[in-house]
Order: sequence, then C-alpha cells, then structure tokens
Amino acid sequence: MGEPVETIVAVTAAMRGLVDAADRLARRDVPVLITGETGTGKDLFARRIHVRSARQAGAFVPVNCGAIPSALVASELFGHARGAFTGAGTSAPGLFESADGGVLVLDEVGRLPMAAQVALLRVVETGMVRRVGATREQRVDVRVLGATNEPIDPASGAGSFRADLYYRLAVETIHLPPLRERLGDLPALVDHMIGQEGEQGRRVEGITAEALEVLSRHAWPGNIRELRNVIGQAISRAKGAVICAEDLPEGLRGKRVKNGVRLAVQQTERSVIEEALERTNGNMAEAARVSQVPLATLYRKVAKHRIDTGKFRKLRSSQD
Repeated sequence: MGEPVETIVAVTAAMRGLVDAADRLARRDVPVLITGETGTGKDLFARRIHVRSARQAGAFVPVNCGAIPSALVASELFGHARGAFTGAGTSAPGLFESADGGVLVLDEVGRLPMAAQVALLRVVETGMVRRVGATREQRVDVRVLGATNEPIDPASGAGSFRADLYYRLAVETIHLPPLRERLGDLPALVDHMIGQEGEQGRRVEGITAEALEVLSRHAWPGNIRELRNVIGQAISRAKGAVICAEDLPEGLRGKRVKNGVRLAVQQTERSVIEEALERTNGNMAEAARVSQVPLATLYRKVAKHRIDTGKFRKLRSSQD
C-alpha cells in the first residue's frame, strides 16, 4: 500500500465535510480537481483519495507541471521513442505509463502549455497514449487527479486553460480553504505538528495560550506549510517543554491583535470539543480520537474552557 499517509487534521465542521467528501470520491473512479492556495494540503487530499480507492495497490505518481520545461512536457507525460529528438538514444515511458493501474496527480495543472493540454485531453478522453516520435498508441488505465492554486475555471475569465479539458478534469471538485478561514483548526494543527516533532525525539509537549493567540493573529499567506515551518522553528528555540510566545518569530509577535480573532478561535475550539463530547456520550478517549487531538491535550482544553463532561452523558441518557 506504499508509504503511510499523513493525517489530515480536521476538527471544524467545514473541514470534516471536505474529508468526508474525499472519502466518498475515493470510491468513484473519476477525475477530481483539487483547488486551493499554496500550502493548503492539496497533496494530502490527493493521497487520501488514492489510498481509500480500489487503486490503492497501484502507483501514486505526483508531478509538478509548473516545474517541467515547456519543451519536455510531452516527453515527461507521454514518453518518447528512440530517436524522437536529439539525445533520445533509447525509448522511455512517460508518467502516464508509470501510473498505469494507479493514480497520476497533475499538480499546478494550469501551468501546462496549450499543446500539452490538447494531448492531455485526448489521453483523458480515450485512455490511449502515444509516445513522442512513436507511430502506435497504447492503452493506459490511469485515474487523473488535478490540483491547482490558480483559477482555471472558464467562468473565472482566466482564459489560459482549455474549457473542454477543464470539464474533463473537474468531473468532481474539492476546494480547500486557506488557514485564515479555518482558524478553528489552528489549535489542533499545532498540537498535531508538535506531536510529530515529538516522534522525532524533539521534547516539546505543548504551547501556551499566549503563543497560540499570537499565531491566531497572523494571516498565514503560506497556509499550513508556513505554520509547519513556524512551529519547527519555535520548537528549536524553546527552552522548556512548551512553546512560549517569545519562541515564535519576531515578525509574528509584533502584530497587533485583530478584533474578535482570539474570541472567535476560543469559541470555535470550545464548540468543536463540545460537539465531539456530545457525539461520544462524554467519553474523553473517544472524543480525543474523533477530534484528532491527544487525550492529554483534550483534558487540558476541557479544563481551560471549564466544560462539564457529565452533562453530555446526561444528555444522551435523556434522549435514549
């Protein structure tokens, strides 16, 4: 089944809905277009779709279309025959052939040159690939997942992506929100990242409320990828078992508090915890699993918000 897939941290209702949507789409062998800003986790969603699909035993082949020189795009995707161009001393398969029986992820698909878009459309429509310089086509069985941080929908007016190819790739779509629009997930994301660092022997167990407040003020233009970098730096600077505000980059600490941000994060965090407790009949261990946070962290947050776990057991009993 390949390498393990990193957990998608989703505690807010909106993100849990997207994870559920990915799981449903995994069972449908159709193209999916995943959109969202850079660093929002498009690669994680693509991997989740793959490992929960009937193709999980097949290859998972990701490619950054924007990183391939224009002159080499066709050869990279479709392969080439011997002598197809200067330096092609042997024939070579392309990424479609490498992904046969599995999944090909076209990241930054909007960066493909127009000629490659035409050829890609034919492969998606027919399932037939012709290597550059070859005279024969061969059939491939590949599920294509596209990903883009740029608007390529014809309705957006961008005009640089073929409408017919867009509709072939966007049979189903998933749009991932930026981190600034899902701050309710921020505490759980930080806990998850700290836990990952702990698995690598870096001894930090948590973060102070003040430091978490500092993080909640930032706009996070780099999204989760930027957050991971900040947490990694903070862990390296931390002198104790928890990350303090002074361990965070000075550029973040100097930002002024935005009206209502701290309250919104706290209210969202509390509502997520209460929803998890209600779903699990007040069972703390099960609630920790559902909300994807360590049990010790959940106990700490329950105490911080002064949540009475007993009322959820009573609520369930009264409803039975």
